[in-house]
Amino acid sequence: MIYLHVDFIDKNLKRIKKIIQNKEIYRFLVVGLSTFLIDAGLYHILFHFYNFTLILYPTNIYLASVISAVIAVLVNYLLQNIWVFEVKRVKNVKYFSKFLATHVFNIIVFQGFMVGFIHPLVYHAFVAKFIVMFFQTIFSFLMYKYVVFEKK
Repeated sequence: MIYLHVDFIDKNLKRIKKIIQNKEIYRFLVVGLSTFLIDAGLYHILFHFYNFTLILYPTNIYLASVISAVIAVLVNYLLQNIWVFEVKRVKNVKYFSKFLATHVFNIIVFQGFMVGFIHPLVYHAFVAKFIVMFFQTIFSFLMYKYVVFEKK
């Protein structure tokens, strides 16, 4: 029985080592952080420095947010496609459609978790946001690797 236990541990340690050595995970995290910075930075520039629109104040916030988010999503798609998963099919509508569907799903489902389940259970909203982001990151990586940018 001890041998079975040692074999089980050894097998799982090899799996963990393989996951840690996977360059896609690190690239995925770098792209995610980069596109977050693009989104936040562009939002800041559009809203604060250009006083983006002359319409009512709240519209500035939403317009700057939408434009920065759309650009960040497009940059994210390009980098995930070319650098992370090395599919290099940028103009393929099928991949882009799956990518957008994953983003829409993430927004609806994970924000629903944030508002409906996690936020009421956690005292601090910032902690709840990080819990949601953790699971959303894992889900997104798996979706991109095995569904969106699957290699045939």
